[in-house]
Amino acid sequence: MATRRRQARITALQTRYEVDSTDHPVDDVLRRNRDEPTSENHDATALSDPSGREFARSLVTGVLQHTAELDALIEKSAPNW
Repeated sequence: MATRRRQARITALQTRYEVDSTDHPVDDVLRRNRDEPTSENHDATALSDPSGREFARSLVTGVLQHTAELDALIEKSAPNW
C-alpha cells in the first residue's frame, strides 16, 4: 500500500492537473481526490489520516502561491515547453 505521504503527493498532483486543465474549484477537486482517489496506482486509498490530508493541501496551496516562480524555473530549465 502507498505510504500516506506518497498518496498525498499523488493526490496533490492529480488535483493540480485537474485544476490546471479545467475551471473546477481547487477546494472541491482536492476534497474529492482526498476522499475518492482514482489512479493508475492500484494502491491508491482515501486520505483519511489528518496529517496526510493536510500535507496534500499544503502541497497544492504551496504550488498555487508560487505558480509564477515555478513557471519561470520551468521555462528556464525546459525552454521548449
